[in-house]
Amino acid sequence: MSHAVKLTSMLRPKHHDVELVESPSIPKRQSFRRQNSIFKKSSGTDMFRDLMLKLDEGVGTLENGRISFAYFEKWKTVEFACLLFSILTILLSVLEYELEFRNESPHIQKVLLWIIFLCTIILITMIILRFNVVILFQRSRNMIGAYEGLRSTGLFKYMILEILLSIPHPNPFLDEIRFTMSDQVLGKEYYHSVNEMLNLLQIVRVFLILRVFFIISPFFSTSAHRICDMYDAKTSYFFVIKARMQSAPLSFIFTNLCLSLFILAYALRICERPLSRIYSDWSYDNYLNALWNVVEVMATVGYGEYTARTILGRGLTIIIGIWGVGTLSLLVVSLSNLLAMEKLELKAYTVIERLRLKSLLREWGSKSIIQAVHLWKKSSKGNKVSYNDVLDLRKSTNEFRLLNRFEQMCSFLRNIGSTNHSHLKVLH
Repeated sequence: MSHAVKLTSMLRPKHHDVELVESPSIPKRQSFRRQNSIFKKSSGTDMFRDLMLKLDEGVGTLENGRISFAYFEKWKTVEFACLLFSILTILLSVLEYELEFRNESPHIQKVLLWIIFLCTIILITMIILRFNVVILFQRSRNMIGAYEGLRSTGLFKYMILEILLSIPHPNPFLDEIRFTMSDQVLGKEYYHSVNEMLNLLQIVRVFLILRVFFIISPFFSTSAHRICDMYDAKTSYFFVIKARMQSAPLSFIFTNLCLSLFILAYALRICERPLSRIYSDWSYDNYLNALWNVVEVMATVGYGEYTARTILGRGLTIIIGIWGVGTLSLLVVSLSNLLAMEKLELKAYTVIERLRLKSLLREWGSKSIIQAVHLWKKSSKGNKVSYNDVLDLRKSTNEFRLLNRFEQMCSFLRNIGSTNHSHLKVLH
């Protein structure tokens, strides 16, 4: 008896001060993925000890819905802060790039660079805070143990990667540094500033902006997390993309296509615009020309009036072409699926076609009889039958024969289908 009491005390979670709030639906069960991760680590006594540790830490137990919802709201708040500073740095970088390229207002450029630098530091701080809130959210949902952190869960490497992608930005310490390159067509030299290249790399921050729309999606809510756990599915950004492709594929693809057009046109303009320093009539000084070139490349049209000549521009053009082929292919597939008939629609279409075919049979049959009677009356009265009357009768008769044969073939196929269906029912 003492051993049973001791075992139940080991299995009972230590969070006595938390009031458990069960979902009105099916209680949350431990997923097969989590069970496999437990049983693959050890066997025998070690396996039992690891299982006791997992249960003691709270993994696999019921979650507190109010606490997990509160942490999820904090997660969304930090995401909106990242969104704010990402948009602010991108807009200020665009303004600073235009002033720097035109050599206008150097004092304003310096102020903008310092503001961008400070906003980037705040953004990196928000990213670190975001990952810590994600850990707290996962603990509240009992997805990880109470003592697991960024390193043990593997989120640390993603945090470092996101920080590295957010670091590139035009800053006041590199505003005077330039590097020269040569035009491969005419052999003339041109230069890029380092801040221009950092402005180009800063476009990666668009991912931080798009991620907010994944977070606020109903497919990423706390209830969506619970439902995915019930069916042993992983709630991730890729799951949200799949769900959007199922619920509203055309609007999702069209929105991504429009956003990619404007973003890639801006990037191509940064790559090709330095040639306007040596060619006064260079077309990429105009943003609309760069946008038109991106449309040509993505649509694989290639009229050739605007082409990339720099190394960076040609490399970016390859990426634009690959992205355009993939996006347009998804758009064509979504359109074909949208225009495909459902089962009930196909049945309605079949009935309508049968009724139309029967009406055509009556029309051509009656027309053939009327024309034949008309020719018989003419010949019986001794009148001359014209060649056109004979051709009309032959045309009506041929149409009636073709439609009759088609109707017989359709009825034969329907009889075969109904016979096979009845045989399948009997076998079942």
